[in-house]
Amino acid sequence: MFFIKPFKFILPILFILLIFNNSYAQFSRKSNPDSTNEAKRSFEEGQKLFSHGEIDLALLNLQLARKILESSKDMCSVLAIDVWIAKINVFQGEYQLAISLLENTKSLLKSYDCSIETSDFKDLDELLDGLYYHSKGMDLVSQSKTHDALISLEKARNIYQELGEEELRGLVIYQEGQAYRDSEEYEKALLCFQQVLQLSDALDHLGGKMSALGNIGYCYARRGNMKKLKTF
Repeated sequence: MFFIKPFKFILPILFILLIFNNSYAQFSRKSNPDSTNEAKRSFEEGQKLFSHGEIDLALLNLQLARKILESSKDMCSVLAIDVWIAKINVFQGEYQLAISLLENTKSLLKSYDCSIETSDFKDLDELLDGLYYHSKGMDLVSQSKTHDALISLEKARNIYQELGEEELRGLVIYQEGQAYRDSEEYEKALLCFQQVLQLSDALDHLGGKMSALGNIGYCYARRGNMKKLKTF
């Protein structure tokens, strides 16, 4: 079982970095230059900390970026930040927190006269649906109800795919692989981890490749396919 811990956490970090990179450009366009620069510094520090696994400190920096924009009364940008902070919560396993944050964001959009047609907000309902299924699936995983869990995770994965949320889709595939692996369904687990490997290749993320390869190797070993493992 020594492969599990080292490779369980790397992939979420890599996918979350994609969220950082894609989302900052969206909210920064909405802020005044001074607050944007200050928020950018906090954001970049948060990104750096997260890349080193310092999640709590990273979130402090993200919250600071949010506070800076809030002080400048740029509330639509604040809500935009809340959307991707909610996604970060998902990578932490804080599904209910993510859902609560998005529900609050949705309720405040009209209050601040934010355009719901922007890329930050237009798919909130669908994203919430995905999070509901994702949360339910992982709750069922914790109860060892693998069959029902995988049904919910598949629904979440399909919603994320329709939304173009490749980071979240990749996380779900990884978690599906873990569920199959822990249920000793190694053939199905292999298919999931191979998909993760392909996604990591497409995104050119070495750590993601390592995570997928480690789990693939583990599955080969558990299946007793030593010949495949030696050539792997």
